[in-house]
Amino acid sequence: PEVMALLASAKSSIMPTLCYEGFGMAVIEANSVSTPVIVSDIGNAAALVREGENGLHFKTIPLEEAAAKLAQVVLKFDDLMRCNDNIEVPTQYRKEENYNRLKEIYGIAGAYKTEKIGDTMN
Repeated sequence: PEVMALLASAKSSIMPTLCYEGFGMAVIEANSVSTPVIVSDIGNAAALVREGENGLHFKTIPLEEAAAKLAQVVLKFDDLMRCNDNIEVPTQYRKEENYNRLKEIYGIAGAYKTEKIGDTMN
């Protein structure tokens, strides 16, 4: 909760990754509290950010572009991110949807396990 409160009070979050990450959970977390994200062009986080809507993109190399994007957010925040009050986390990433999907997955796994155990006992 404390981390989310800090994230909610931030002007933006930055993900200057040099690695190919599997999923940009930090983007979803930031957007869930209406905080825009500045992401590099490497990895899947960039696919979650719509330029000027829920954040900004920058080319990883040269690093000066990342600095320029950060300066853009700091200096022109109100002009660039008026939409941050309207940032919406896509439905499939909302906690309620994730919880329901997780229950469904565990239900399938439990039924599969029960079926397999039953097969070995016959």
